[in-house]
This record gives sequence, structure tokens and C-alpha cells, in this order.
Amino acid sequence: MTKAKIELIFWLLMVVILPTITGLLWGNSLLLTIILILLSGVYFYFRHTREDLYFYFIALIVGPFGETIAIKLGAWYYAQPEFFGIPLWLPVLWGLSGIVLKNLLKSINQIWTK
Repeated sequence: MTKAKIELIFWLLMVVILPTITGLLWGNSLLLTIILILLSGVYFYFRHTREDLYFYFIALIVGPFGETIAIKLGAWYYAQPEFFGIPLWLPVLWGLSGIVLKNLLKSINQIWTK
């Protein structure tokens, strides 16, 4: 199996793992936040580029900002909001999601362009 296929499988697993962790732990906001920060730290310690940092922090800011607007307009709400109508863990989840989507697309692109 090629490196690109292994990476594709890894990022597809992350697409399943992140929402699963969130769904299981959303009631314990501090624990979920810590776990997501640790996952972010592990990723950036072992593998990161400047582009990853941009994706992470742009998603970390823009995602929750958009959700805050939607919440204020009544589109939805969170059961346990901690600030501006969102839970503590949400910005970190958005940041990780940006990284996952960027790398998932990169892996798919590497396989399809060969």
C-alpha cells in the first residue's frame, strides 16, 4: 500500500473519530477541550507546515464566528454554551477539522493525479 493511500485512510478515520469523540464527550466540555488540544498538539509536534497553521487558525476563528452569527439569528443552539453561545471545545474542533479536510483533500489529490 502506498504512502498516499495510508494517509487517505488515516484522514478518513479522523473524519469518523473527531465527531465520535465530540458526540461521546460533549457533556464534559473541559475534558473534550483538553483532548482536542492534545490531538492538535500531537499533530503539530510531529507534522506541520506553515499552511497547516494557517488552516488551523483560520478555521479556529472563522468557524465559530459563523456559528455565533447563526446562533444569534436563531438557526440553532448548543445545549451547554460557555461563551458567545458556543461550547469551549468548538473552536479547537473547527481548527482540527480544517486540518483534516485540507489533508484529506491533499491525499485524494495525490492518489487521483498519479
